Amino acid sequence: GSDTYSIAEDDFDGTPLTISVTATAGDVTMPDFDWSTCFDIGDPVDPFRDGDSRKALEVMLETERALGYTTAGNLAQDVYNDDDSRLTCVPATSVYGDFKGQACYIKDNCNFAFRGSDDNADWADNILGAAGIVSKNGAWIHKGFYNQLNTLIQNTNINSQVNGCGNPTFIGHSLGGALANVAHTYWNKGSINTYAGASPYMGRRSVSCTENYRHCWWRKWWHYKCETRSRSTTCNRWHHVSGKRTYHESDPVPYAANIAGYNHGGGIGYRIEWVTDRAWWCCFDWCGYNGRWESRHRGETNEPTAGLWSTIWDIGENIFSLASGGTHYHSMSVHYQPYAV
Repeated sequence: GSDTYSIAEDDFDGTPLTISVTATAGDVTMPDFDWSTCFDIGDPVDPFRDGDSRKALEVMLETERALGYTTAGNLAQDVYNDDDSRLTCVPATSVYGDFKGQACYIKDNCNFAFRGSDDNADWADNILGAAGIVSKNGAWIHKGFYNQLNTLIQNTNINSQVNGCGNPTFIGHSLGGALANVAHTYWNKGSINTYAGASPYMGRRSVSCTENYRHCWWRKWWHYKCETRSRSTTCNRWHHVSGKRTYHESDPVPYAANIAGYNHGGGIGYRIEWVTDRAWWCCFDWCGYNGRWESRHRGETNEPTAGLWSTIWDIGENIFSLASGGTHYHSMSVHYQPYAV
């Protein structure tokens, strides 16, 4: 038969998301569970607590995520698929060390998705490229990330494609997320929609802006007058990125370049956090069904920011998660799309 249910995405824009699931006997086998374990905690994402009901919930949530992928979420994954007919790849050489690889992107209407790290040139630009910076449109940019985008600009039609769009969306996961930021700055228009992106900016960005000031003068010897006026000037801003960034609290990649002094340039943040109503010691999501992952709206933010030790800790969490058959936190961010492009 047909089953239809609605979910109001809490902590996001509040717009109800209606998902229709239709199945015939034999298509889907749902585990038996005891409905008496259901209880209301005011959160549509986790309405069950114990036993088989939790297993059933996981099946439903995976169905929801599969059906609820947005254009940006799909493109962030599709760009890794070498068989995708929209994919454009060109040879790439790292800015330092002469490592070889390729740079890839997908154009879908005015959405541009960049591939993350998957070859030697990518990793060399990630790490060695942090030793240099490039100035573009008032921003100081990680040289390795800039090199990856510039490779595409010099060897593909992406420049004319972006110029033909009034409001492009730049998308990517990991290194691809950093390239989305750099593209947003390079063409100085559009917005980003990234997942687990690395931080590409050094310091603030100088942008044209308008400031108010007080102008005073003597109209007559007995009459002193003041008024507020405006003038064009240059402002140095930490928050200059337009768009959305999803990142996992235990993923070291969005934090790593911060150790070298880089930042994310702002944007609207959505942080995936482990939430539990019990057990303060729930590290590495050891608590099982006692907790849940939630994507939390952080507003305009330069998060994530972290030091050396917290980044090392996050790497440890990723290793533990993989070794125990759990979710890899760096990939997990792509599976939470609370918004469309």
